[in-house]
Parts: sequence; structure tokens; C-alpha cells
Amino acid sequence: MKTIKYILFALLIISCSKDKDENVILEEEGIEEENSNPALTVVDYNPKQTYSYEEVVIEVKELDETATIEITFNGVTSNNVEIEGNQIKTRVPQQATSGEIIVKYNSEDIAIGSIEITQEMDKLYGGIFVDEFEGDEYFEINLSDGSLGAFFINAIGWDIVGDIIFSKQSNVAYNTHSVQCGSSGCSKDYIFKNWNTGVIAGYTFCTDFDCLTRYLRFKAMGNTQAFYEVYLEYYDVNGVEFYHYLASLDLMTMQVTPLRDYTVEGFLPIPSSVHDEETNELKGFDNNSNKFVRVNLDTFAVSEFVYPNIELKNLILSQTGNLFGILNSNTLVEINPMNGEILDEIFTSDDNFMDLSYSESTGRFFWLNNLTDDSAIHIFNPENGIETVVFAQESINQIFTDY
Repeated sequence: MKTIKYILFALLIISCSKDKDENVILEEEGIEEENSNPALTVVDYNPKQTYSYEEVVIEVKELDETATIEITFNGVTSNNVEIEGNQIKTRVPQQATSGEIIVKYNSEDIAIGSIEITQEMDKLYGGIFVDEFEGDEYFEINLSDGSLGAFFINAIGWDIVGDIIFSKQSNVAYNTHSVQCGSSGCSKDYIFKNWNTGVIAGYTFCTDFDCLTRYLRFKAMGNTQAFYEVYLEYYDVNGVEFYHYLASLDLMTMQVTPLRDYTVEGFLPIPSSVHDEETNELKGFDNNSNKFVRVNLDTFAVSEFVYPNIELKNLILSQTGNLFGILNSNTLVEINPMNGEILDEIFTSDDNFMDLSYSESTGRFFWLNNLTDDSAIHIFNPENGIETVVFAQESINQIFTDY
């Protein structure tokens, strides 16, 4: 009987030793048993309220960079997911609606919380340079992947065309110049086109054989009017003649109205400006003299405010009267529209702003940052402080929204 007990005891020891040896082999070979991976710990995620296409950052602990990660927003999978340190960066897909965010970490689904999503309302358009003869063509930009969508508008003109300036509210585009050459020389035209009605307005200078000096200096494009200066020095039967005046263009009727004859009433120092319809003033910053300038178009009174050592450009006046611009090339700011004082530094970029557009519908800012072969489109939402970068698949030289 004792012999049988000893035999059973010996077999039990051998069995336990075998199990231990197998476990050692499993560990040495790197074979992990099911559910042996530690679970991903989610610390937080931001923002909680956002728009489609915007970036969402998920802060985590114990992140395995080799793990398979998938993010869904209320059941819609994001195609943009990247790992950066202990952050998972993703973007809200276009079709996503408000609901739960799920992180699929390998085979484990982790519900991290809910998010409120507003469907994208902004349409962003970008200009693609063709050549000096064709100018730019503008396409809608797909914010999901930076590809070009439907054709929008193109530069209009003849032999050589310039950049486009666009009024969102009136759907009027302005070409900075268009040169038409013929047997008697070349004329230099400035063209406005209303893309709703197809009506074209503009100014044609004399030919090269008649003109000595000529220019049209664009000053402002508002929602209802555009403003520009015309200077012309030319030959006629009486010798050399010249005229110089400020004019406005009604963007709906395309009718031109001379506002001030500089040769008779004196010149006004108007920088590139915005038009404040409420006060009927042109407001801009002269970077040569570091002055914020207001010109009243009823009385032609000029108010100037000096700010040494600063540069302001790309001014935008919202429909609610907020004035924005770029300070010293890399800082988005809000500006006092009465005296040019900097009210708030909204966002500072590591790179220089190359263009700026503002959405009236969402209060977001869009700007360009050109790289070597393509363009980085930046979207900044002041409400949640999130900056999203979309890499365009073409080199884009200008952008604007339609809201």
C-alpha cells in the first residue's frame, strides 16, 4: 500500500514539473496566452465637441506601437489614425454623427466616451497655377484627404492673366490683370466677373504705343462693392495726359462709380484694405509706414494710428464686425477695427501663413503653408483650440471658403 502511495506521489511531481517546463518554453519562445496583453488605459480625449474632418487626440498609457488600432465614431471608422508617443491622433470621418468613440486595440473594444459632431458645412476652394497664360483654376478641396474635387472657377482673360480675388457673398471674382496683345500693341485689362449672372465688368487701358504709365491698384473687395485706384499717363493729340482716381464697383450690377479725382481733390494714402459697410470706411495696415489707416468714403477723412515694428497682412472683416489678420507673418490675431490695436493673439504657427480665409458659418480659420511638392492646409477651431492639418495632393497657391 505504501508502495502505491509513493508511486502516485512521484507521478504528481513529474506532472507538475512538466507543466512548469512547458510554461518556461512558452515564455522563451515568446508565445503569449490569450488575454495576456495588458489593456490599453485611456487617460482623456479632446475635443468633446467638434466638426467632421477635425482632429481628435486620445491620451493613453501603456501604448504598444505595434498593436492594431482602429477608431470608430458612432460606428463609422476613421481612415486617419496615427500614433505619436502616448497619443493616438485621428480625424472625424465625413459620415460620422454624434455618439460613442470606440478604440479597437488589437481584438479588444474600448468605449472611451461620447463626442458631439457637427457635420462639415464649409466648402474650401484652392487655386492651382496652370501657367502665366492660363492663370489659376479653382477646385473644391476634399478635406478628408486633400484631393481636388469639382471644378469651381478659373481666371478669365486673354494672353496673360493674374491672380484671383474672390468675394464670397456676391460670388464675384476679380483678376488682377489680363493682357491682350494685337497688331497695335498690348492692352492691360482688369476684369471682374459675377459667376452667378455671368456679367463681366472691367477696365481696359490703352495700347503700349499710347501708354506711358498705367496701373490699377486693387484696394478692397467687400460683400457688395470693390474699390480700386486707376492711374494712366498717355499720349493724345494735346501731348501727354494723365488721370488718377478712386472708383467703386457694385458687385451685383457691375456698375463703376468714380469716387474721388486725385488730380483735383488730392491723393489718399489707402493701403490694401477691407470695406466696413457699417461705417463706409476702408480699413487697412500700411506696412511701409507701420500705420493702421481708416478712410471714410463719405467725407474722405483719414485717420492714422502708428504701431512701430509690427506688420499686419491678410486682413479679414467678418459680418459681425470682427477684424482678423496675420501679425508678423506667423500669428493669427484679432484687431480693434477702430484703431488697429491687437486685441488677442488667437494662434501662433511654427511656420509663416501664406494665405488666410475665414468661415462665417463655423468661425474657423483656414490657411496655407506651402511645402516642397504639395500644400499643407491648416484648419483652426477657436472654440476647442484644435488645429487640423490636411495635406493637399496638389500645390495650392490660394484658398477661400464659400461661407
